[in-house]
Amino acid sequence: MLLRVLEDGTYYRVGEASERRADVRLIAATSRDLPELAMRNQFRTDLYFRMRGVVLRLPPLRERNDRSELAGVLLQRIARQRGLLKPMGLSRGALAWIEKHEWPGNVRELRSALDYAVVLAGDAPRVELWHLPIEETTPSSGPGDLRVRAERAAVVRALSEGRGNLSDAARSLGVARSTLYRMLERHGLRPPEEPAEA
Repeated sequence: MLLRVLEDGTYYRVGEASERRADVRLIAATSRDLPELAMRNQFRTDLYFRMRGVVLRLPPLRERNDRSELAGVLLQRIARQRGLLKPMGLSRGALAWIEKHEWPGNVRELRSALDYAVVLAGDAPRVELWHLPIEETTPSSGPGDLRVRAERAAVVRALSEGRGNLSDAARSLGVARSTLYRMLERHGLRPPEEPAEA
């Protein structure tokens, strides 16, 4: 019956003898490879060919070149949903991380990361790198790698807890400010931008 509706738009209501007509357009989305499934007889080929019209392929987030723009749009939507009065921006460090991250969870993962960052940023005018839930996913190959990853995580956590204040972060880590700058450089982290003077 579904095939007939898709073919010519005609159908019968249950219990009726008179034919009815529907003018519909079918829009379907899937993450499955339907041509492959149809070839293996795991999806009806007649249904596949009736459904197949204009096919749009949405690439995974890691293959898209508009990640920064998408992040900006999502960030403003999240800020509005949370009732923030001022629009938020993304720092250069945050944008750089968004561009290089693999995003295995696609747009849902990006939205979740930005939602987390907005909560952590509080009243800050922009999301900084340390507001984002950066997790090291590369397996370590030895004790040296583990130490480097632990140090980086500690720096990110200290910056997050200190809300970007370098003096507070250095004090939390028990190091001098100059040492913190070297740690930031060693781990490819950008120091927070100083607020503009009035």
